[in-house]
Amino acid sequence: MLKFMKLNKLVMVALVALGAVACEKSDKGIDDQSPKSVTINLANVQAGSRSMGDPLEETDKVVLERFQVFFTDGTTLYLGKKADGTAESEHYFESQQGESLDLTPATFHFLPANVSKVIVVGNMDKIDVISGVTKVEVLEEELAIETQQEEQIGALSLYGEKGLTEAQVDGEGHMLYTANVEVAPRIARIEIANFTCNFAEAEADREYKAFTINHVALNNYYTKTILSTAEVQEDDLENTVINSGSVEPFFEGLEDGWNNDKFAAPLELTWDANTKAVGTVDEVLAYNFFPGAKPQIVVRMTGTKNEENAQPAPTFLATLNLKDGNTPIAEFVAGTIYKIDFVFNESDPDQTEKCIDVTVTPVNWSVVTVTPEF
Repeated sequence: MLKFMKLNKLVMVALVALGAVACEKSDKGIDDQSPKSVTINLANVQAGSRSMGDPLEETDKVVLERFQVFFTDGTTLYLGKKADGTAESEHYFESQQGESLDLTPATFHFLPANVSKVIVVGNMDKIDVISGVTKVEVLEEELAIETQQEEQIGALSLYGEKGLTEAQVDGEGHMLYTANVEVAPRIARIEIANFTCNFAEAEADREYKAFTINHVALNNYYTKTILSTAEVQEDDLENTVINSGSVEPFFEGLEDGWNNDKFAAPLELTWDANTKAVGTVDEVLAYNFFPGAKPQIVVRMTGTKNEENAQPAPTFLATLNLKDGNTPIAEFVAGTIYKIDFVFNESDPDQTEKCIDVTVTPVNWSVVTVTPEF
């Protein structure tokens, strides 16, 4: 069954903005070794329900359902305390059923003077931390690509960190530090809206009468990454060398899932109707992937030669490159949507390797940046 990737009126945030304010002041005046107090602010985001189909745009935002705040000196994690210093503040915030996430600013006090960085993790289960003991490596949680797909599109795993960039003294003598923190998803996204075949203009010059597309899949992608470092391992690369001998076993071996779409009503491309949308208006095929490898789109189809009594015969296409304009994309970037109108020539399926270049339009998800002060 065809699985359309959809976001309808879902508010998606690719980069959530974090704001923080902190101060330090002792009874004897400003002291670089004084404990720090930090107020965390998150830009307003909305919790929305998931529906299927719409492509993402630059203004779309991610739904933030829960987040956790950490402070670090680069090696150890620290938690702030309440204003009276008697107990630790809450550092994990989540929305209650039927209610939006409470984004009322929270203040963290009595942080060590050597704290130099804020880390925010979004839409993840609570990570247990002992202040001053737990190391930053605890944030090296493994993310599986199947958990970062359409069923989770409203609550993708997010991560952001930023060190101090400058310091100044406010009117009351507090030492303030500033930093810009962007909390971002670890995935990039491919969206396919249409398939187009360029047939020869003159009928006598046409090699084919029609192509019928029935199955599309993603190949050459990593199945895992690390939340805090975005590192990938070669052992986790899912890749099949696509050729005339391997393409049928490749498709036959696919289970229903996020990485492939089978059309219940195949798309038929002819000279007089050479472009077909993958679904209704604004529907797209979408595949989220971890950057690090060059993703390949593989298309299973049949072609009917422009000959009398010709019958449809199995064939395929596989992308060689995804190009931004005339330049092949060498490095894919998390938080970027690669929008594709899949165009090929009628002669492409007859090439030995059947690999083609496809042009994409990279679009960055919106970036909303709030300046934290420490």
